[in-house]
Amino acid sequence: MSILDRFSLDDRVALVTGGAGLYGKFIVEALAEAGATVYIASRNLDNCRALASEALGNGIPGYSSPAGLSRWRIYSRGTL
Repeated sequence: MSILDRFSLDDRVALVTGGAGLYGKFIVEALAEAGATVYIASRNLDNCRALASEALGNGIPGYSSPAGLSRWRIYSRGTL
C-alpha cells in the first residue's frame, strides 16, 4: 500500500466552511483530489456556485451552499 492510498478520501464527504474564500479554494481542490465529494459552504453563494461549477468542469464532484455563522445554531457546552 502506497502512502497516497493511506490518505485516500474515496467514498468520503468533506464540508469546507469558507470554501469559496482565499484559502478554502485550495482546501476544496486538495480534498477533491484525494477523492472526497466536497460540499462548499460560504457566505457568498455566487462564489460557492462558481467554485462548484469550476470543480465540476474539472470532473470533481462539488456542491455549494450558503452559510454564515449567524445562521448556525449555537450549541451549549457538552451538547456536541
